[in-house]
Amino acid sequence: MFKHLGLRALRGATPICRASLAHPKLTASHHIDSVGVPYSGILRCHAIIRCFSSAQVDRRDDFRGRHQQDSKGGGRTGAGSTGRDSMDYDVLITDVNHETLKTAIAKQLGVPYLSEATEADAREVVCACTGFFYGQKFRPIVPFAVGLKGEARWVYFVLDGCSPLTYLSAQTSKLLNIREGHPTLVTIGGHSKEVRMSPPNSRFSDINILGADFCFLHNVSLMYDYRNLKVKMVFGGTWDLLIRSRR
Repeated sequence: MFKHLGLRALRGATPICRASLAHPKLTASHHIDSVGVPYSGILRCHAIIRCFSSAQVDRRDDFRGRHQQDSKGGGRTGAGSTGRDSMDYDVLITDVNHETLKTAIAKQLGVPYLSEATEADAREVVCACTGFFYGQKFRPIVPFAVGLKGEARWVYFVLDGCSPLTYLSAQTSKLLNIREGHPTLVTIGGHSKEVRMSPPNSRFSDINILGADFCFLHNVSLMYDYRNLKVKMVFGGTWDLLIRSRR
């Protein structure tokens, strides 16, 4: 079980429940998140905080409606499947590639990149995952066990909230027998998600991208601690901004 990720829990965070990523060197603990709502009037500090902590309006319904519309019109259905074209996104990431994931990033995490994970690793549902910012461009990196039909690997993702879809690199896809152009249902940290192989002609073909579709589907809160260069993903919780702002 991931007992040490090489990263301590975020300062000031209070775990509510604890789940471990099942590898001896990596850890995870559960935390909280919030969804914002509209606010009219002159915005000041506390008004803005109230705007994002009020429970009167839930804008997730608007996004769910759009997500369902995107999901219509053909394509394979599954956990988090959409009708989006997997070729309709590209990003240039110059400081992370397959070699970086195998060396510098794996060294920081303490576990070999794409090393085998147990079936228990792949099945265990993670409450929260702690990652870190890599390099001078502050790339958020998060580790998860990814499983498919009895095969499981430790995969390091670049967390990209601008990517509408989640992609696995050519190297990861080969190990899990995922083919180009074939959306495939896998588990990521025990959470089901349809993923795609990174397009070979894209600029991120050898990188794993954890996209906004995964975060939306599993109600993920993201916490960035730039001072300590840490990233935290929290699943299915609520984050009370008003309470935290007073601490």
